[in-house]
Amino acid sequence: MPAASDIQSIVLIAIVILTARSDVGTLRISNKMVTLTCLSGLLFNVSLGWNQAQWNGCYHAGVFSFQGVLSGFFLLLPLYMLGGMTAGDVKWLGALGAWYGPRGTLALFLISGLFLGMISLGLALHPKFRHRHVDRDARKSNVDEVFLEPENRLRLIPYAAPVAIAVCCVELWRLFH
Repeated sequence: MPAASDIQSIVLIAIVILTARSDVGTLRISNKMVTLTCLSGLLFNVSLGWNQAQWNGCYHAGVFSFQGVLSGFFLLLPLYMLGGMTAGDVKWLGALGAWYGPRGTLALFLISGLFLGMISLGLALHPKFRHRHVDRDARKSNVDEVFLEPENRLRLIPYAAPVAIAVCCVELWRLFH
């Protein structure tokens, strides 16, 4: 029988790949996927807590998940308020926080930030995007305004993609070490 951490890794990899695929295609993270991710993380941690210490373990596991949700939400909230993220991105990191707890969510935020930076650099260096004319007003816009302009959509990076890369790296490392 596989260990709980192995099941966690496999489920998380599947969830983030499905969500990233959807986000790349539509530039949206569905509320259904956010809700599914959050509830499954909470249920997984509570059931793990029940197996370890019954009611007391359930309580602590629930608090752990809830703290992770809040951590993910509040880590991206300032970026959302500045117009650099969409509400779906904020909810998505919060939902993953239900699986990872507060410290794991902070680590996921940092690792996905590194991947986001690498993707941004790659796009900036790619000839198709490098020589592209960008309207000055579009540079000052927030993400929602850029999203409305079809010619500006190429400038958007779906946040679920770097998060999926980070989760896959973490979970594959966990599975094989």
